[in-house]
Amino acid sequence: MSGVRLLCLSYLGLLAAYHTHAETTIAVPSAEKNRPAAAAEPRITFNLVHVDGPYIAMTFDDGPSARLTPKLLDLLAAHHIKATFFVIGENVAEHSEIVERAAHEGHEIGNHSWSHPNFAKMSDEGVRRELRRTEDAIKSAIGARPTLLRPPYGSLTARQKRWIHDEFGYQIILWDV
Repeated sequence: MSGVRLLCLSYLGLLAAYHTHAETTIAVPSAEKNRPAAAAEPRITFNLVHVDGPYIAMTFDDGPSARLTPKLLDLLAAHHIKATFFVIGENVAEHSEIVERAAHEGHEIGNHSWSHPNFAKMSDEGVRRELRRTEDAIKSAIGARPTLLRPPYGSLTARQKRWIHDEFGYQIILWDV
């Protein structure tokens, strides 16, 4: 439990610092940072988003863990914090009740693959299988398909980003810290 408490204290310290020095940011598709975006192209990949007011997005990858995720959910509930969980399909299959609980408590559930491979080194069909299996497991657990994807290691080719968005409709969420 001390690891979970440390996480909470770290988060609360970060949140306090953020509220003190908050700035508004604008969404920047990460693959297109150094060139102007075409007006007609949808944004596919995000690592910053514009919000009104000081907010921080908390995301957790690779779960659910039978040992840690319930403690984390308790901690988040105690502090009225919502988060996004990017889950591994194999773990969802083993612990669907934890994913169901997280969604029921208002947390967002995103796809993080079935087995955490490096998508940039895989065939399209291999990536498709990873995403579909996880999507099916999430839908079975919470009754809805995910709309967010965080690729393992943040690794996707530019071409993969486009076809994954076109085929699955996912917004691809990376990170900035």
